[in-house]
Amino acid sequence: MKKYEITDITATVCEYGYELDGKFVEPEERGPQFYGMNYPVLAAGDGDYMGVVVRRIKALCDMPEIGVKAGDLGGYIEDGSNLSQCGKCWIHDDAVVYNGGKVCGDAQVRDSAVINGGTVGSNAVVSDKAYVLDTDIGSDANIGGSATTYRGHVSSSMLTGDAFAVSDYNQGRLEGRNITTGVVHY
Repeated sequence: MKKYEITDITATVCEYGYELDGKFVEPEERGPQFYGMNYPVLAAGDGDYMGVVVRRIKALCDMPEIGVKAGDLGGYIEDGSNLSQCGKCWIHDDAVVYNGGKVCGDAQVRDSAVINGGTVGSNAVVSDKAYVLDTDIGSDANIGGSATTYRGHVSSSMLTGDAFAVSDYNQGRLEGRNITTGVVHY
């Protein structure tokens, strides 16, 4: 049995703020400001830099364990491969998963978090304005605040605040760490 369907409600992943639902959305600061990185936001409108169209999901069944009822709107995905139909995984609020990103198991992606590639699985939670770029997020990981991850694998760790975790060799593993600020290479 399918747990969600993809609706006709669309948004565009872009680098800078645009109009969304009738109001202008400023670009959001994510991650350490000293890196000067631009992170994606959702927008309606044409002419943006990234131009990836994403669609909002809608629950087809009740999932009381995660606070979702049949008919509730969830976050945004690029296509059906971004969110598994199995387990209790879900994309809530205005969170976005695209560019080959996958959410599976019992993972939760909330608020305005962005998953750009990589996998969020097991019972991991990504929330707030967190930005996950080509990173596999595993069991007991909690990524929140304005934290950013880039490449590698993160599990049994908590990244919050403006923490920035980067795997220098793409195969690095960050495990059992609680990081609230600064840059961590693993």
